[in-house]
Amino acid sequence: MDYFKDNIPPWLLPGMLIASGLHGIFFFDQAIDMYKVGTVGLKPKETLTLTKQSTTMGKFVNSGFVALGTFLLAPVLGLSSAQAFGAYALVYSALILKMVMFDGGAELFNVVGGYVWAALFGGAGAAALMA
Repeated sequence: MDYFKDNIPPWLLPGMLIASGLHGIFFFDQAIDMYKVGTVGLKPKETLTLTKQSTTMGKFVNSGFVALGTFLLAPVLGLSSAQAFGAYALVYSALILKMVMFDGGAELFNVVGGYVWAALFGGAGAAALMA
């Protein structure tokens, strides 16, 4: 972004990542329709039905955009590198918990792994914020 620093505000890319990620998480069906997922390349009136697992994983991919946008926005807001990582890790932990508790749950995967993953990221984020 340094090449464009005189023309583009530094919050633009992180803001776009966060906005796009939140849209993909909370308005997933609208995003699927907008990008024509499941219809391109198919015969007329033929559609691809997404499973609950593919929907959950699609939402979770968008969580990565939100977490990355948070990490990139932190220095723009004056936070240190450690604080930027801490914010990234805590946001990602929250979104992991959202996936485990609300989007997928035990019917799709072993939730213990998700809880451990969230705890590791959360602990790393907390440690980074206290550094």
